[in-house]
Amino acid sequence: MRERRLAISGVRLTRLPIGLHGVGRGWVTAQATGLILALFALPVAAGVFDLDPTFWHKYLVPGEEIVTPHIAWCKPGTQKKIKALFIVRRGSTREAVELAQRMDLDYRVFALGNGEFFVAPYIHSEADRAVMPDMVKDPRGMAKELEKMLTDSYDLIVLGFVGWDSLPWSARYLILKKVKEGTPLVGLVFKIDEYLARATETKITPEFQFLFPYKALPVFSKYSSFRDFTASTVAVSQFGQGKIVQLKGLPQVGGALTPGIVDDPLAASLLDYDYYCAYVIHLMRWAVGHEPKCRIRGVDYLRIDRAQPVPVQFTIDSGARRKVVCRFMLRDRDNRVLVSQEKSRVTAPGSKAIEFALPADLVAGGYYADLWVVDEGRIDDFGSAFVEVTSANSIAGIDIPKSVRKEAPIQGKVRLSLGAQAEGLSLEVVRKDNHGRVTHRVSMPVNGRTAVPFELPAIEPLTVLQYLQAELRQGPHVMDRRQAPFTIANLYLTPDDIVYVTWGGGGGYLGARYFELLRQAGFDAIYTRAVAPQAVRANLHQVSYATRFADTVKDRKETDHVRVPCLNDPAYLESEAKNLRQIATQMQPFSDNLLSLGDETMFAPYGSAVELCFCPLCVGKFHAFLKSDYGTIENLNQEYQSSHKSFEEVQPVTLGEARQDAKLVPLWVDFRRHMESTWAGMFQFCRDTVQRVNPDAQIGYEGSDMMMNSFLAMAGDYWKMSQVARLNNPYETPFAAHVVPDLGQPGSLLGIGYISACGNIQRTEVQSRFYPWHFLFHGANCFMVHFANPGYSPCGMMAPDFSWYDFFKANIREVQEIKGGIGKLLLSATRDGDKTALLYSASSVHAATVAEQQASLTMERVLSSYVRLFDDARRHFKVVAYAQVADGVLERDGYRWLILPYAQALSRAEVEHIVAFVRNGGTVIADLRPGVCDEHGKPYPTGLLDEVFGVQQDTATFKAKWAEVTINRPGTPGAFPKTQVDAGLKVTTGKASADAGGVPALIENSYGTGRAILLNFSMAEYMAGSASSPQAGPNVVPVGAFFRALCSLAGMPAAIEADPELPGLRTYRFTSGDAAYLGVMQDMPGLTYFWGNPDPNRPQTPGLTRLTLPTKSNVYDVRAGKSLGCTDQIDGCIPIGNAQLFALLPYRVKKLAVDVPGTVRQGAALQYQVTVKTDGARAGRHVLRVVLVSPDGVEAECYSRNAVAENGELRGRITLALNETLGRWRLTVKDIATGTTAEKSLRVKKSVE
Repeated sequence: MRERRLAISGVRLTRLPIGLHGVGRGWVTAQATGLILALFALPVAAGVFDLDPTFWHKYLVPGEEIVTPHIAWCKPGTQKKIKALFIVRRGSTREAVELAQRMDLDYRVFALGNGEFFVAPYIHSEADRAVMPDMVKDPRGMAKELEKMLTDSYDLIVLGFVGWDSLPWSARYLILKKVKEGTPLVGLVFKIDEYLARATETKITPEFQFLFPYKALPVFSKYSSFRDFTASTVAVSQFGQGKIVQLKGLPQVGGALTPGIVDDPLAASLLDYDYYCAYVIHLMRWAVGHEPKCRIRGVDYLRIDRAQPVPVQFTIDSGARRKVVCRFMLRDRDNRVLVSQEKSRVTAPGSKAIEFALPADLVAGGYYADLWVVDEGRIDDFGSAFVEVTSANSIAGIDIPKSVRKEAPIQGKVRLSLGAQAEGLSLEVVRKDNHGRVTHRVSMPVNGRTAVPFELPAIEPLTVLQYLQAELRQGPHVMDRRQAPFTIANLYLTPDDIVYVTWGGGGGYLGARYFELLRQAGFDAIYTRAVAPQAVRANLHQVSYATRFADTVKDRKETDHVRVPCLNDPAYLESEAKNLRQIATQMQPFSDNLLSLGDETMFAPYGSAVELCFCPLCVGKFHAFLKSDYGTIENLNQEYQSSHKSFEEVQPVTLGEARQDAKLVPLWVDFRRHMESTWAGMFQFCRDTVQRVNPDAQIGYEGSDMMMNSFLAMAGDYWKMSQVARLNNPYETPFAAHVVPDLGQPGSLLGIGYISACGNIQRTEVQSRFYPWHFLFHGANCFMVHFANPGYSPCGMMAPDFSWYDFFKANIREVQEIKGGIGKLLLSATRDGDKTALLYSASSVHAATVAEQQASLTMERVLSSYVRLFDDARRHFKVVAYAQVADGVLERDGYRWLILPYAQALSRAEVEHIVAFVRNGGTVIADLRPGVCDEHGKPYPTGLLDEVFGVQQDTATFKAKWAEVTINRPGTPGAFPKTQVDAGLKVTTGKASADAGGVPALIENSYGTGRAILLNFSMAEYMAGSASSPQAGPNVVPVGAFFRALCSLAGMPAAIEADPELPGLRTYRFTSGDAAYLGVMQDMPGLTYFWGNPDPNRPQTPGLTRLTLPTKSNVYDVRAGKSLGCTDQIDGCIPIGNAQLFALLPYRVKKLAVDVPGTVRQGAALQYQVTVKTDGARAGRHVLRVVLVSPDGVEAECYSRNAVAENGELRGRITLALNETLGRWRLTVKDIATGTTAEKSLRVKKSVE
């Protein structure tokens, strides 16, 4: 690996002062302009530097850790390494590495955040900026660094797709100064200024003498001759002592200096990139004067009849007698090497011919004929010719659909061009998948037909991308071979196992390599704005960032209540529908059916309390909403205490108006509910739209749901949104991490946050290990990474050279382990909520907003506090929504405890079920003012739950009061810190065990066969901080102690004990029949959830503790794959970031019995059966990892699967390919819960076709 070296002035990897951000071109003074003008009559200078091996080292200095497929054109070479300075866009940095893989380069790279503007890269926050070197965050620091690099001496300067006028004046001056003094410049440059234009006025016509197969390359094939090709693609100028070599005429730029893919991205040959690089290498060698001692000449394009093959001839020109080796390779467009031959030659001054025979039975098509002249083990020159082999009888084309459904046959025809001697021709049609597996083959006689139809039956495809290959044969000889790609349209991502997604995208040849690296790391999909067909070549799916519904009004006034655009505007809806139809149509062929409706998509501006939307369209829809809700105007008038004659008379009011007149509260709440329905309705509209294109399409969103309020500024009604969205990955807050998976519908792709370095450039391995388990234990089936674009920003996970940052490699390892079966194990189980429900009430959010005037309580903080209290107490719950309670979920799902957090607004239907729940033996716990108003916010005459709690509440007025609480209940702490209480409450049949400044508190009451506990004080003081960064409050210890006592008082299941106690120790329980799974980990210290930094001051505990379980079980350490015996205690080491998972089974697993046939033929189905054998008890549900290992000992990943074995029984089938490797294979099976493994061998025999 090339040593990374760079000099960066003034780098301090501690907190740095904030530098200037966003200064564009033109900031240098007129003095610099004078330097440029003076350059056209000037002499010259030089310098060096160094950087510590840190994160910034990898971000700034490309290395060669990642080796991609390549042809070493001139490495090692006979000439000295070219010392080159590359100035490129950071996203194109990889091309410098690609060139260095193919030639001898001693290179440095200066990368711009953007090729058009000299600006810093994307910076997420001031916290990011504080730890950045000046040369990264500040254009002036960047300019200073570039100037310093330009003081060194180089053999070559390379400008890779850079806007010349974006460079600082000083850099332009220094570059031209160096060129004038003799340093050549090779570049792909746009937006030139008058000075570069003057420097390139003196054109020269170079005599390029390298051998290059331009006719084979899609971008260059149109040129009629080598001279025409070079004249059209490169311009050479003389400036002083140096040359300026400018690339031109590229219709699409893919890298820094190379073209992009201009033909079908599914069919394009990635080998072309090697030859585009070869062209650049030839130009660079020519520019620096690297003349070979033995030059290769020849014909660059040969057209050969396969019936009359002739050898490929080259000429070697030499100025002296030398003993060399001529290495020849013939390769097809798929990079299959058909001939590899070496011939030793002794050259003499002059020219010497050398030829290489072609195989006698070449298939018609295009080939590269490559030649290297090797002198004492080093490459002196290289060159290539394009060989086109023709046939009198050939394939003119393949006509097939571009996409088919997996259950459909593939039908089409092969068009033939027939000439003489067409007798005895046959056509073989083969279907292959993207793993290279042949899944069907059929042969048919041609019989003189120029169009041969065919139909291949449907299969069970393993890849979205498939190929149809046709071979024209004459007896045993293959005359011609063609291949056409097609895709499966409905082989979708399935959410029954972990889906690993990253923000990312790309195109061109390097984009294809980037996608391959993502797939190798275990990613299943990219999240991207533009449909990227090349992703399917790497077997990646795509989640489309299809649109975003943002309010576009900036600096909105408080009196402006009209949203732009309005979500009820027919013109806007049609515009969005048109866009979505187009995207759904583009995605469908690639089995991509998930469309995100935006990142940070929100109804109102971020973090605002703007009340939208009062436009006539929304008000008109509001009237329809009211009519649907109330039925008659009389019912509405009764609720509103109004005298409207029609629904059309009703107009929305503001929060201020509602607070001034309590009669207006129901109207205000109803309009907020209507806006929540409008927001959810927009998603429903989009889902309906895309499903008219693809009935399987689904929609969702991400980067939202974190700020619960009445204004839809960052979250809507969670229940309504869960009914329409099948994709959601919120910004994690304590409550969002529970409500999203708990309310998510079956079949949804759900995350609870991001694996991200945004907001925290100093991401650690500990955090990288922590997040996948943290997400999994909360019920997520999607791990979303933000982001893996190489070079987009230092906030990413992949360096510009395509290597993963070291901290993120830990994340990849953890996710790969989870995807190896543990994820499927937990997703196949039920996350245990200890039969405890925590109510989410959208109407109570609005009631809290109204009441903020009296009590500074937000529902966001209330719910965050409850979630963290449960987590810290190692107790579990499930979020249930208001609509679920009204529908009987408490009784139906067997809940025994119900928490009502600040649940002021309850409908009569909700109350009816809550009352029945308690009457029939349930326990309800409330903090403040439960059920004082209806779902519209109108106070009930008396609290509907007053009888249940044994109290009398003042439903009309919240007499909020701050007070300390004195508790006289055995088993509870004696005091609770100052909090908010309702001074208007009176006790009737209940019994108060606490006093809050003369106000009764901690009231218990028996009702039917159940119990009710009303605290009459808030628990919200447990959390502090903002909604986006909630943190532990100052009273964590006493509030936490009271909550644990409250759980015991309510009779909730005992928490798992830890001795010694570890800070932030969490437990997560999953059940599957009689089996249970226990996840254990320490929370990150001081984690703020929303892209937060851990607290560096929290002591790092060793993590040694003993866990005591409620009962004895057969305990297995799932990650270690070993039994801990039948016990109720687990001794473990649980350091921060290291998750532990234990299986608690009612039986011991003795072995796995695997049954497979002794032999299976290629193309046949391998039927297997696995039985989990226990110590006597009947096995329950198990998850098994099934792997097929080839005769050479390599796992056939395309067949690997995680399978659910119900009652310990699994019957499976693997359909082998027709070209499967012959020999002895092994089927290995692992029981994920216990680590028990088994293996059986089988022999694959040749197919009988």
